Amino acid sequence: MPHTWVASDFIRSIRSMFVYEREKDSTLVIGAGIPEEWLNEPDGIGVKKLPTYYGSLNYSMKKIGESLVVEIVGNIQIPNGKIILRSPLSDPMVSVQINGKPVRQTRRGIVIETLPATVVLKPAR
Repeated sequence: MPHTWVASDFIRSIRSMFVYEREKDSTLVIGAGIPEEWLNEPDGIGVKKLPTYYGSLNYSMKKIGESLVVEIVGNIQIPNGKIILRSPLSDPMVSVQINGKPVRQTRRGIVIETLPATVVLKPAR
């Protein structure tokens, strides 16, 4: 069948919105291409059993009030470069917590070192 490479590139592009592997530093990046508008849905968004180089990933993102709650689980081997959550929120964060503990958001995003992880992002709104 001609031009099937187009379909595989399309699927890979959509997948990269939700998760992608950054080979140069062995990092798993989550949420880098998710539009903020999708989070306005009552159930938010989520993925289940999404295959990665490091194992199968499940996560959900849902707005609760002004905060964004991200639940990340899965049969994942944490890569050397860790897991990086990229916030789809356009506003800067006032606070970020992982499993109830405050953390700093870096230029790279929010660094997650263990799973399961519940990440709560509070934007400056």
